[in-house]
Amino acid sequence: MPINDHELKQQADKLTTYLSRALLYELILYPKPGLVDPVDNGAHQDMDAFTFVDSITALTPVLHELVLAGLKYPQERPLAELFPELRRLGQQADQAMFAATKGINTHKGAIFTFALLAAGVGVVLQAHQALLHDWDTTMSAQLFTVLPEIAAPIRADFTAMAQKKSDPQLSYGERMYLADGFRGIRGEALLGFPVLRDYGLPFLRATQTAPKTERLLDLLLTLLSRTQDANIIHRSDYQTLTLVQKQAKNILAQGGTLKLGREVMQKLNQAYIARNISPGGTADMLSASVFLGFLEQLFPV
Repeated sequence: MPINDHELKQQADKLTTYLSRALLYELILYPKPGLVDPVDNGAHQDMDAFTFVDSITALTPVLHELVLAGLKYPQERPLAELFPELRRLGQQADQAMFAATKGINTHKGAIFTFALLAAGVGVVLQAHQALLHDWDTTMSAQLFTVLPEIAAPIRADFTAMAQKKSDPQLSYGERMYLADGFRGIRGEALLGFPVLRDYGLPFLRATQTAPKTERLLDLLLTLLSRTQDANIIHRSDYQTLTLVQKQAKNILAQGGTLKLGREVMQKLNQAYIARNISPGGTADMLSASVFLGFLEQLFPV
């Protein structure tokens, strides 16, 4: 039976809540190495937890529009044709963020990832004519096949980059691609976000009885050990990324924070602050993993 307008609104409202809540979960998690939380600003001098709250509040209306873009997208149209609308809304979200934070970039990477996830979930729900409480692992698997189809137009971005090598407005991600072929989050999107599919979501499925804080800290370590974090490379270098991933794997091999306690993350935080390391890309993957966990009801709410 087709979903009526009232059910559509309920779906959009609930999904928007999940998206905003996932960003808040990431923000309040403590202690996070090098990242902003309510206790300290990590390796950042220009932002704090209040900056993030302002940003999340400003982004929420656009997240709602992104959800609706997927829920209302005509099923007969190629999914790649949805991407220009997501890009337009993503730019709108960037503007809302910068207006709220007075020019500080708190969530630009998350906006990109959440735009695709929000619309992708809407597409899958619509294809199944299903309600959100019907979401299951099969639908999650379908989401990961839908995402590369939606993201397909990104390939043109890489072609275009080669034609604007001297452009002073290139982002650091574009400069990294031109320098050594590093494709960053755009490359991840074209692959369907394998870090989320193969590590983030499976970790949450396997740890449902763990205490929430330790569970999320160990999720962060899991993602940190696997994410090609452009923010770490930009602020430091590839060698630092390799070191960070090795440290995260070592902590997990010893049992993670569930066994070692939160102190291990506090020490890591101090080390990251001293070296100006901020795993912002990993933080985005944590928020995205939590959002997917909400879909599968992997958190008590």
